[in-house]
Amino acid sequence: SEVFRLSRLTSRLLRTARFDREELKPRLKPLDIVPFVDRLVQRYMSQFHERQVAVISCCTSLEVLADRQLLDLALTQLLDNALKYSPPASTITVSVQAAEGFMTASVQNEGNPIARDEEHRIFERFYRGVRVRPLVSGTGLGLYVARKIAAAHGGSLDLINGEPGKAVVFCLKLPISNHE
Repeated sequence: SEVFRLSRLTSRLLRTARFDREELKPRLKPLDIVPFVDRLVQRYMSQFHERQVAVISCCTSLEVLADRQLLDLALTQLLDNALKYSPPASTITVSVQAAEGFMTASVQNEGNPIARDEEHRIFERFYRGVRVRPLVSGTGLGLYVARKIAAAHGGSLDLINGEPGKAVVFCLKLPISNHE
């Protein structure tokens, strides 16, 4: 597991270096996001049997133009954060919605919100919240990379921060494909 963790860290660092040089050019292809998210959650959760993840979708099919590998990386990062920063018995909810020409994939977890004075910094490269640094391992690259991926797809990644004890939600938004 340590070799796997170090391999993932090395890959993230290399990708981050490329992102910083603005070399991120996604290979956009039509992708049905609903089954993609279902498979990603099932694959990811097979490693975490003690946790519950609910998947909610607005429909059975919704097409976006996306780079599968990059989108997988971004959504996996959001799931990873939800698992790391939520209480062990809590449920994580992943939802796919469509509105006004955009698809939104949201990852919601219960627990303490991100400190208000840190909300604007969590997407910065290498930034980690002051309260979580001693509690949870990490590099501070995940949200930075996920936001770069969203932007490269013509979308966005935003935080919806709840009140203490309420949900923290990250919303990845991408344009819906006009491909028929």
